Amino acid sequence: MGSDGKTRPLHIKQALDVTKLVRPEKYVSRDGYLLSCDYFVVSHEVITSGASYKGDADERSFGSIVILEGCADVICQG
Repeated sequence: MGSDGKTRPLHIKQALDVTKLVRPEKYVSRDGYLLSCDYFVVSHEVITSGASYKGDADERSFGSIVILEGCADVICQG
């Protein structure tokens, strides 16, 4: 849906045309993130059993957690 509430066309072919399907070599930017720009940052965290992770999202942003291996209980506070 667009901001006007109407449905928008999906451009799946065009999206696939510009998607890199080859996994890049591990890269860490100068500020310690895997990727960062004016709009978002991507970080990699290894969290062991019993540990916790505190993200830095606020009322103007969001955090996304992607579990690549294993499982986790996600408990949000606040």
